[in-house]
Amino acid sequence: MAALEENTLDDFAVKHAACRRMLGRRASAIKPEQIKWVWYERFARGKLHIIDGDPGLGKSLLTLDLAARLSVGKPFPDGQQPSCSGNVVLLSAEDDPADTIVTRLSVAGADLKRIRIVSTISIDDCEDLPQLPRDIARIEETVQTFNASLLVIDPLMAYLPASINAHRDQDVRRVLVALAEMARRTRAAVVAVRHLNKAVDMSNPLYRGGGSIGIIGAARIGHLVAKDPKDEERRVFAMTKSNLAPMARALSFSVKSVNGSARVMWHGQSDYTASDLLTATETRTKPRGAAKDFLREALADGPIPATKVERLAEKEGITKRTLDRAKEELGVESRKIDGKWWWRLPADEQTGNVGVLGPVRMPR
Repeated sequence: MAALEENTLDDFAVKHAACRRMLGRRASAIKPEQIKWVWYERFARGKLHIIDGDPGLGKSLLTLDLAARLSVGKPFPDGQQPSCSGNVVLLSAEDDPADTIVTRLSVAGADLKRIRIVSTISIDDCEDLPQLPRDIARIEETVQTFNASLLVIDPLMAYLPASINAHRDQDVRRVLVALAEMARRTRAAVVAVRHLNKAVDMSNPLYRGGGSIGIIGAARIGHLVAKDPKDEERRVFAMTKSNLAPMARALSFSVKSVNGSARVMWHGQSDYTASDLLTATETRTKPRGAAKDFLREALADGPIPATKVERLAEKEGITKRTLDRAKEELGVESRKIDGKWWWRLPADEQTGNVGVLGPVRMPR
């Protein structure tokens, strides 16, 4: 009986294999095509792109500046002219369309009629965020109907359902391959925005984006937004990878308040690379990490005078500025008692000894 079942399975496998054929064409039968660019060497039509960066640095604002320029055919910050003015589709899960997106597009000089903002999708009379890859067909239909040359997905992770593990390569490949195929069919440049992970000791930009390495692996071009190491007010827009062209020079920008909104102000080229920027971030972050460890240890047994903390920190080689930043990030509490300032750990860091300051939580 076992032998019969085995033979039956073998017969099925042979018949099934006979129905499967490898499909392909001779290279000579394929007509070569040149890359068509939205922004030369930075954003290509029909391709998938990733923009990485920490929260609050202007990634979303930068994509709106890109959309505004494209909508009116305005030159890009490096002087390159858009291949043509074009329509844009924005999938935004975090910013309010009325008080944030439209106001920012307006101060950037966008043609609002050429930009479509997609916040939700209607399914059986219910509204929900689009999900990837489930709603690829609906997103593609929107891009094609609007004749968009740019699609922004901000942030990418907001559009992944709970069933997709963003850290599992096999899962994210399903999503990214579907997005890449949609980009190819629509000829739109697809730009997905992503936050950085917390691996501050890793300066290779390809490993710093949130989720699986397969995300940046599927993108044809990657970018990073990071702080300028020498100017706290400025940001740098640098490339992390390009499979399509040489790596373009980084560009410097700042975020300015305009008429109650915000817009990007460009300052020309920058000599920083993405690796330089992440290394600088690591260099800034490590001392604060050491300072926070020092504060946890110094205040472990309860509150002590601030002057004593500062003296001990100085002996450890921790500067006053670094100590103050670590204090703020850690949430160390301070209170003036009998003319002297005392510091203690926040409630979630305390070991139970509330000491002279008592059990009441102090204002920061």
